[in-house]
Amino acid sequence: MLKKHIIFDIDGTLIDTEKRNSLGLQKVLKENANLDITLETLYSKMGGTGRNILRSFDIDEELIDGYLEKWITIAYNDEEISQVDFFEGIEDTVKTLHKKGISLGIVTSKTRELLALEHFPLEEYFGCMVLADDTSRHKPNPDPLLHYLTLTDSKAEDCIYIGDTYSDFLCATESNMDFGLALWGAINPLEDEKLTRFLSPLDILNIV
Repeated sequence: MLKKHIIFDIDGTLIDTEKRNSLGLQKVLKENANLDITLETLYSKMGGTGRNILRSFDIDEELIDGYLEKWITIAYNDEEISQVDFFEGIEDTVKTLHKKGISLGIVTSKTRELLALEHFPLEEYFGCMVLADDTSRHKPNPDPLLHYLTLTDSKAEDCIYIGDTYSDFLCATESNMDFGLALWGAINPLEDEKLTRFLSPLDILNIV
């Protein structure tokens, strides 16, 4: 399974943000909607856009912008929960793939505004990035990956999408693209699905 394009999700795949984002949302829902939601439940929701995650908790549409603003403020500024790091091995893997001439991409539900707040230091290595702003429909819908194929004039069989959630898996499957599960960040290992599993980021080097 040699691939010309390796496409990554960001949260839970490149950077360890799941706990930060979940803790921020947990605090927002408790303080503003009096909802006590477990972190396990919140982890399972993290594959979608912020708006869709809030909708899944039946937050009124007219309140969503306010909830998003509070969520972002807490997640990115609360000293107790705002720190994130690359997963071990990610930086070396990305740089090695780039040196080998592999086309690297990103498909994420994160907006450009949030990516800017992340101060994402590896951006220079990714030739194509599809963010939530770029399509009207988002993961698990296949549109983000299909948009990547259009932008890069590439074929699905030449690509693999690497992510950590069931939403990522569905997006790849509906795009007729191979999927690789990032076990280092996956909360749900998707044990019932037949798919490629990477125990470590460095294992990705075996498919190029």
